Amino acid sequence: MKHFEHLLQEGMEYMTESIQLLLYNSNPQLFEQLDLENANTFAEPLLYSWYNLEQPSFTLEQVLAGYLKEQHYFSISAYTDRAGCICLPAIGYLHTSMSDTYVNVVRNGGQFHVIKNGREMAFRFTPCGYIQDTDIEIYKYRNDLYNQHFNNDPRYNLDHNTWELLQDSVQENIQQAYNMIAAHNPVYFPYMQAVAKGIFLFRDDPAHAYSFASVKAQGAVFLNLQEGNGVPFFMEEMVHQFGHCILAAVLADKGSFFRIPEETPMSALTGNTADGRSFYDAFHGLFTTYAVAQLLDIVISKQLLQGAELHEAKGRFIYNQRRIHTGIQSVNHAAVLTPKGTGIYNYLQKELEKIYLGKESMIAGYQFSNQSFVFNYNHFARLNPVTSQVL
Repeated sequence: MKHFEHLLQEGMEYMTESIQLLLYNSNPQLFEQLDLENANTFAEPLLYSWYNLEQPSFTLEQVLAGYLKEQHYFSISAYTDRAGCICLPAIGYLHTSMSDTYVNVVRNGGQFHVIKNGREMAFRFTPCGYIQDTDIEIYKYRNDLYNQHFNNDPRYNLDHNTWELLQDSVQENIQQAYNMIAAHNPVYFPYMQAVAKGIFLFRDDPAHAYSFASVKAQGAVFLNLQEGNGVPFFMEEMVHQFGHCILAAVLADKGSFFRIPEETPMSALTGNTADGRSFYDAFHGLFTTYAVAQLLDIVISKQLLQGAELHEAKGRFIYNQRRIHTGIQSVNHAAVLTPKGTGIYNYLQKELEKIYLGKESMIAGYQFSNQSFVFNYNHFARLNPVTSQVL
């Protein structure tokens, strides 16, 4: 997987150069004010969101205020959302009584000032919250740019304040999951660390709304948190959804990996009309299936969790096995993949087969007939009760 590290670095540089060029061409004056030495400047997920919208509500100055060279003194135009909140990435949130309007935000020394029509307005400041000792933000509030992107999709409801889901136990679970990945997954963790910038929690019916990631918010992941989800959920979803961010970067120059348009329907390649995915989606699916299998195999073999949490990890690991065959295995690889793309595919497929090799008896001991597309531990435990034998 050493070569993969090089591919990731190449892809991240490709994405950075692309977003830099967009910014320089659209606002050269703002570009010159940015801290170009800060690696996060052009990795801000909301910057990707801003450029993927025809009429973004946020101002570009607002998106990049936290990355200006001069942090003690600046004056920018900013948007207040319907709750009166001004989101300043990498800085925090200014809560005002004015909704859906544009204001001036001035920072003078250590003080912020919010000004509308020449009058200073009252506000309350909330700093960004992060996974401990990282720059991965755990979003506290709804975000209008994300709403503009994803609320048009009926599967997702992001239009709420995420702090309502952020009880102390949830933050502790996120931290514990992250710490375990960092401590026990030395192969995958550096890749995740390189791209991970934000976690947005939402709650919607898991029958139709899945956790997801999107290049429209590259570096951020959106996790559909249900009551009772704990450490195993966050471990799986972090490596899964940040896996999409990793592979989006690796495959940024798609022509280097694919011989066909990445949006080619899998059904056109395999004849399986029930498969609604694109070729690009299927390739992503193989990578995230590998990421989940690799982590949970470590968790189980090292007994990093105990009791019901270990039981859940086993269920998730075995359920993940059904995703090994993405349909790409039945396609003529030479016709659809370049040598670089074939190299990634062959590595992932072989690693997945190696991980699950010899685990047939464990797999055969569990039932999954009541599961939907997304693994549900409560359903799993009904058919597979926790006993000393299964642990």
